[in-house]
Amino acid sequence: MKFSPESLDRSMIKPEGNIVDEKDIIDVDPDPENKKFETPVMVVQGWGRNGETFRKRPLEVLANQGRRVLAFDSPRKIKIDTEQLPPELPMEELQKAGAIIDVLNQKGIEKTDAIAWSEGGLNLAMAAYMHPERFRNLVLVEPAGMIGRDSLLGLAYRFCIKENRQSKIPRDESIIGFIKYIAAHPMMCLHEMKQISEADIYELLKALKKAGIGISVVFGTSDQVFPMDRVQETYSGKRINGTVEKSDDILDGFYSVKGTHGEFIGHGEKLEPEVFPKAVGQILTALEKKTEKPKT
Repeated sequence: MKFSPESLDRSMIKPEGNIVDEKDIIDVDPDPENKKFETPVMVVQGWGRNGETFRKRPLEVLANQGRRVLAFDSPRKIKIDTEQLPPELPMEELQKAGAIIDVLNQKGIEKTDAIAWSEGGLNLAMAAYMHPERFRNLVLVEPAGMIGRDSLLGLAYRFCIKENRQSKIPRDESIIGFIKYIAAHPMMCLHEMKQISEADIYELLKALKKAGIGISVVFGTSDQVFPMDRVQETYSGKRINGTVEKSDDILDGFYSVKGTHGEFIGHGEKLEPEVFPKAVGQILTALEKKTEKPKT
């Protein structure tokens, strides 16, 4: 399994310089009088999205809750040294995991909470496994890697056709954004989609929970890309086969929220872009309270 804990270690990310350009990092820091949380929040975006999409929607909502929020645009070319890595490893996803750590290093952040959406959930799980000391709580919003092995064509169909039928995002904005993303590196996009379709992050989540990291998962009830019924079916199968432990041993929370796969960034059927990010912020707050060390 390409995403098993045994296949990853922290020595794999050795970029020549920074992975993420400084100009591609978004850092929204409330005024001191409005800041309510000391620990910053890293928000990791999904496939085909950019920082501006996040700035307009979830980042502002989370920042308005009194949080320092960071996000970044992943580079559209390989920047990590791949010569010493096994060829079967998912290089594109591994680089995105390394980019998360790179941004924390550039900003001088020792420990963070993190929210990841879609493909970003796979990247965050990998980054946190390789560097668990850098993370406190994770909220995975409709993450890749929880529906079992998928087909590339099936994923592409659900993402491009079924999900977009429900989405109310303006078509011009959607088409232009994806064209820019794909045109920057077409082969990289193909590799990313294939790696997403093959991802399985259950073993990573189990290892993260044992490392003391708080984990909650959120799925939209109308998600077509990673349908919640397939998540539940896959999880039940792994429980029966004994490859995962009890729910409360792996996750601190599993939440279903009304909406589609794009609801987190305001591309869903309700056209209320603040609702989903607000719910995710509340889930993160619940994790923070659960993982806070009692005062002595």
